[in-house]
Amino acid sequence: MFNLLGVYHYDAHDAIVEWAFCLARFRPAVKPVEPLTRFYLSINRCTAGKLGLPVLPDLLVQADDVIE
Repeated sequence: MFNLLGVYHYDAHDAIVEWAFCLARFRPAVKPVEPLTRFYLSINRCTAGKLGLPVLPDLLVQADDVIE
């Protein structure tokens, strides 16, 4: 939107209109989504102990990171 001095002002309304226009053109089939192949398991034993949650030894073996 131009003011009397001819300076263009970009306001929140313009940003919302531009975002909505981009969202309307977005087609999920066009953007490929790569499925997750690796998960990172971190276990906080200190917090689990304070909450009274048992931590199974099998989980501790599989965990990538164990916080004591």
